[in-house]
Amino acid sequence: MTGGSGRTGYSALWRRFALPGPGFTQVSPSVIHIRYFLNSPPIPWIALAQWFLVALTLAGLIWIVLILAIGGSSGPHKSSSLINDVSLAPWLGVMVVALLLLGWLISSWCQNMVVLAADREREQAVRDILARIAAVTNDLVVVPVGRELRDYEHYRTELAAVRDS
Repeated sequence: MTGGSGRTGYSALWRRFALPGPGFTQVSPSVIHIRYFLNSPPIPWIALAQWFLVALTLAGLIWIVLILAIGGSSGPHKSSSLINDVSLAPWLGVMVVALLLLGWLISSWCQNMVVLAADREREQAVRDILARIAAVTNDLVVVPVGRELRDYEHYRTELAAVRDS
């Protein structure tokens, strides 16, 4: 996979093994991209969710720092109750830890999805390679050898006919 679009590595791999040859037809690049998009997780949305979790975690940490810095002080000016209430700090800490755990779970899920997708692509590439090898072997070895054996059998038959007469 490439870093730019993230979806060009599959089509390059596919094109390398699905070249026109005996028994094969050229696959359109648009079909390749559609097939890859349907078999892959929506990468931009996952990345956006990860960044959103990071932003929420940072906001929670800043909120905890503000509560601990400003929270206990009661001065002549009245602060917002969301910053002034020190009892919110532990709950915010629990929420920050939960967000970090959720981010870790999403990251683990993404890694598993990538490993599974790579395994599927590898298996598909191996199947394509083996099918291509079988087609080439058939065209370059089996068919010519069959022709030679047929010619040899015809020669033996003719030779036997000439010998008998």
